[in-house]
Amino acid sequence: MTDKKEPKILKVGDSRTVGMYFARHPREEYRTTVKDDGYYAKVGEGVRWLGENQTAITKQAENADVIVVSMGVNDIDNYKEYAKKMQELANGPWKGKQVYFTAVNPVGPGYKGYQKYNKRIDAFNLYMQKNLPDNVHYIDTNTYFKQNNCQFSRDGLHYTNSTNKKIDGFITAEVNKNYTAMVMMKDAENAQELVDYQEGKSLQPDKSKEEDKTVGDNNLAMVTIRQGRNGR
Repeated sequence: MTDKKEPKILKVGDSRTVGMYFARHPREEYRTTVKDDGYYAKVGEGVRWLGENQTAITKQAENADVIVVSMGVNDIDNYKEYAKKMQELANGPWKGKQVYFTAVNPVGPGYKGYQKYNKRIDAFNLYMQKNLPDNVHYIDTNTYFKQNNCQFSRDGLHYTNSTNKKIDGFITAEVNKNYTAMVMMKDAENAQELVDYQEGKSLQPDKSKEEDKTVGDNNLAMVTIRQGRNGR
């Protein structure tokens, strides 16, 4: 069996992912773009930026086992473009990686028209759940946010440091759990393939132990039965 290990994760996103990074690195001076320590994110971006930067993201993900994309709040009506782009990436340059897409989390009272915008967020998330390809896993951070006392910052779009840490930790935990399960599943499949191979080999006749069995007597034709090992 493969030893249990935590996968290397690259988290890709917009300002909310930038916020998660700085919640983990509070002593660093704030900047609008981060491209290190498992994060690749830029404030204010959306699906167009994801496409334009996919080569650079793929290069940074060379040593990663998992890529997590957390985007959509800045271009909430582009859900079809996101589903298409995720399919393209998962089946193209990110093939061989575990790929995840997280739900867009809600906006709060500080965000103008937040109730209507949250309905658009819900529509976005529903579409992504139904239309992501099978090899892109969905993490429902939106439900987690609502059920775990998460808090908005004053602008209603972003979150407090403690909330950013919670969401970041939840994403990591979900990835780790799923990664371990998938590794165990792959181990089981490999083990079964080995068993099938060994059983198939054992059913082949072993010429070194074959023996001729004579039926009848000298006045009858000689019939030879090849008798080999039978069983495992």
